[in-house]
Amino acid sequence: MSTPWAKVLGEVNQSFAAHGANTVDVIRRQKIAAVTALTGRPFVIYATACTTPGKSVPDILLMI
Repeated sequence: MSTPWAKVLGEVNQSFAAHGANTVDVIRRQKIAAVTALTGRPFVIYATACTTPGKSVPDILLMI
């Protein structure tokens, strides 16, 4: 049985392989829109690169 995270990760990997890094952002935005539609409230994300102080983290490596 596949977990919800495994399904999303599979979707991201498939899209990335077919279309490159830009589609990862598209999928992220679709998932955020789906949460917003489901709850009827804005979806707020706070992200930080706290595990790598002083180092730049490429956008592609940041996940929710």
